[in-house]
Amino acid sequence: MEVLKNIEIISGFYFSKAFKWTALICSGLLIVYMIYSATYFWMIPVLILIVSGVFSAKDQIVIENHTLYDRFQLLGLNMTETQYEYHELKGILITKKRVVYTANSRGRSGTTDFYEYIGHLLLDDEKVELDRETELQKLWEKLEFISKKLNISMSKDF
Repeated sequence: MEVLKNIEIISGFYFSKAFKWTALICSGLLIVYMIYSATYFWMIPVLILIVSGVFSAKDQIVIENHTLYDRFQLLGLNMTETQYEYHELKGILITKKRVVYTANSRGRSGTTDFYEYIGHLLLDDEKVELDRETELQKLWEKLEFISKKLNISMSKDF
């Protein structure tokens, strides 16, 4: 079997672009307000640090020499890292999960019911979650790219 060296499977920012820009605009407005009101100057570096963290938060899955690393990075530092040792990559499996919950607001209550599709990378005796989507086609396209990169098969269990 071919040894995979330093292949980055998934690398994506944790927060959406809309949230990042909303955080930047809101904190910018707060900083301007604090400068003109001459209060809470100590919060300016805190806000800058928070926005920097929002912009830099990143999920990353990397394969290096029969070890898979699942990392969460913040400000370029590894906050969490899980290692999985394996002998063989067996493939990618897509599972289907039904999600049902009750959504309540002031005047109304309703049940939300949908399916969530989850992509797993199958190792020797473990599976590592790669991604989740509510649309099967979106998830299939993402995982198809990964399966071609790793030269492994894809399957569904539903």
